[in-house]
Amino acid sequence: DVYGLVLMPSYKITPNWEAVFRYQYAHGKDAVKVEKRYATTTTTSTKYADDLHACYLGVNYYVDSDNPNMAKIMAGAEYSNYGNDKGADQKYAFTCWTYYLAFRTNF
Repeated sequence: DVYGLVLMPSYKITPNWEAVFRYQYAHGKDAVKVEKRYATTTTTSTKYADDLHACYLGVNYYVDSDNPNMAKIMAGAEYSNYGNDKGADQKYAFTCWTYYLAFRTNF
């Protein structure tokens, strides 16, 4: 069993620019799966964790401010911390940074 929380406030700076923040939390005994692309980069990490804390900060650029769903460019960085309830032994904790650059369109 796993439970979690996602908060994602955003602020429109101009009609074309938007700042975005996201906080993500998940908890469950060995229930949070560590992303494969992260777990394969280290041999001391487990594939499942008890906790996930992640913070994302980014900006969106809307190509057409009158039709924001038409197309946008997104850029940001995310800090993630995966951990286990192992007391003082945190050798299975995993921390990483991820950088995003994306183009989203809707037809």
